[in-house]
Amino acid sequence: MAFACVVFWGTAYIASKKLLGAGFAPPYIILCRQGLAYVLLCLITHKFVPIGGLEGLKRDRFLFLAGCMGVALYYLLESTAMLFTYATNVSLMVAISPLFATLFNRFLPAEDRTPLGRTFFPGLALCLAGVCLVILNGAKLHLNPLGDFIGLLASASWAGYSFFLSKARRVNEAQKEPLDDLLLTRRSMFYGLTLILVVFLVTGGKFDGAMFTMRNLPKLLYLAALPSACSFLLWGKAINRIGMLNTSLYVNLSPLITVISAAIFLKEQLTLISGIGMAAIVLGLAITQNVFGRLFRPSIRIN
Repeated sequence: MAFACVVFWGTAYIASKKLLGAGFAPPYIILCRQGLAYVLLCLITHKFVPIGGLEGLKRDRFLFLAGCMGVALYYLLESTAMLFTYATNVSLMVAISPLFATLFNRFLPAEDRTPLGRTFFPGLALCLAGVCLVILNGAKLHLNPLGDFIGLLASASWAGYSFFLSKARRVNEAQKEPLDDLLLTRRSMFYGLTLILVVFLVTGGKFDGAMFTMRNLPKLLYLAALPSACSFLLWGKAINRIGMLNTSLYVNLSPLITVISAAIFLKEQLTLISGIGMAAIVLGLAITQNVFGRLFRPSIRIN
């Protein structure tokens, strides 16, 4: 499920790039994308569950923080960072998200905390080295302190989303009538979408119906359906199955998917450097999960 998410997110750059090329500003794309995703979730889940006043808001405090950080802040910070620095810099900053997840992992309850084995940090270092090779692809890194710092905040925001979603799911499970995964995803998206709408209106954003022409609508529907609605649902399920930290590590695969999809759909050329980087990412992820240790562990014979 985590791998499916990064496939959707990796290919989302292609659709987003085409919409940006049509002249739409990033905040407007984010608003339309997340708004349509919320509508799709409402169509799938007809059940209406009221928040329940102040008591409900207190219960949803972690869900509120998750929605604000993952559905809203991450995308807003990422698009803002690109106004001040290069897209490659932002991609590198976002790839650091598993490091922030490692820090957040220490603050989870013991039953939700992922133990870090001896292979974890060497594998993570190899992943990050591979990400650098894929994104930079032999080019020099041009630093921009403001833009890079905002990109770093976006990276921390995504790790925060995974952290607070993990805590929100634990609180939800303790309720007499817990929400199912679809309703939980829908509610976190509602909180995030509210923040996006407020920021959009405060910054003087204007609605443009040209986004919904037959040429742009398929790309927007794709962004809403798979990289947004479906991926947020699957990401929460993955966190529930393998933990917040192990799920966050799959973010490192996103540049790999982007490079492959760009080669297929945008006819961008694959290079030897990016190929080595992709291999390093896959190998590093396998090392963090101790795949080789489990494969070559000697079997125990009972005489």
